[in-house]
Amino acid sequence: MKFCDKCWSGYHDTKDCPVFRRTPWPVRLLALFALFALFASSASACSTMSYSHDVPNLAQVSPGLWHSGQPLATAWPYLYGLGIRRVIKLNYDDETGYDEVAAAKAAGIEVIKIQIPPSENAVTVVEEVDPAKMEQAINIVRAGGGVLWHCTHGQDRTMLFGGIVDVIVLKKNKSQAWHDMIAHQFHWELPNLMSFWLDFEVTGNHIKIRK
Repeated sequence: MKFCDKCWSGYHDTKDCPVFRRTPWPVRLLALFALFALFASSASACSTMSYSHDVPNLAQVSPGLWHSGQPLATAWPYLYGLGIRRVIKLNYDDETGYDEVAAAKAAGIEVIKIQIPPSENAVTVVEEVDPAKMEQAINIVRAGGGVLWHCTHGQDRTMLFGGIVDVIVLKKNKSQAWHDMIAHQFHWELPNLMSFWLDFEVTGNHIKIRK
């Protein structure tokens, strides 16, 4: 399937995209919010959690890079055994259920909190993702040394960042990255995440939002 280079839709090709670039931002946001309201319940119902060694939706991206959902407190020795030494925590502390930093540290892993919306509070689906936080997280991935990133389910915040890693670090094109995101159950109905995906660009070493 071909994807539009502007909105990444599978329904039309690159030549002309009438969907996002020609639509004012407030209208885009309202439209995406309406889609979220319409599909949120079904998207949640479709979210599956497959556990491996107490880690949900664990997947290796490339040598030394992994993503997942929220590891259980018992999972950290296993993650250490995989060679993971630093973890980018994209979800919030109240989504965790235990002291993640302490549990990981006991296993020899550093947890770096780069928390982005949405949280489990529904109103945060319209909270913008800070590009500076994405840039901070990308710099951790670039430094290497065994890195895992996760949110709660390993699908939405995790796969938004996974798509950015694909484009910036692994040098995939955006269509390939989108395939990876959808394959790992990214929900495009979440307006703040989808808007970031559509509008982010890289200028030098900096991630910016195209206005």
